[in-house]
Amino acid sequence: MAEEWERFASAITGKNPSNQPQVPELNADGYVLVEAKGRAYYSEDTATGTTTDTYANAADLDCREFSTLYLILKNTAGANGLKYKVLTRAHYVSGAEDEEQAETTLAAGEAAEVKLWPIGARIRVQVKAAVADTQATYQIDHILRGA
Repeated sequence: MAEEWERFASAITGKNPSNQPQVPELNADGYVLVEAKGRAYYSEDTATGTTTDTYANAADLDCREFSTLYLILKNTAGANGLKYKVLTRAHYVSGAEDEEQAETTLAAGEAAEVKLWPIGARIRVQVKAAVADTQATYQIDHILRGA
């Protein structure tokens, strides 16, 4: 009973039973995993890049510990467009991928929101230049939340 009470108190206060603050842990990809009073986890990150003429991963997310995704992809180029698509997979390593968001074009300066719930084990956001040899730059921000 005392052990259950300590876990409950830890979940409410955000501190472990010895009254020391809990330190966030990093997963293998370096994302911060934070326990919010014992109930929910989240991971957030920002990345930037430049498109190529063929699809390449702008984000490759391990979502096995999470249930929702909110992502913003912004074309930061001054003049060139980009195309993107969102792929999901139920099994992280292998298996069929589902095209969650079909190929969509973002003009220079435009942004797109992607909201997924429930999510698969792996989500990939792929980008490429809208017109060959006219590369665009992008910024991608996301937050993954657990149950």
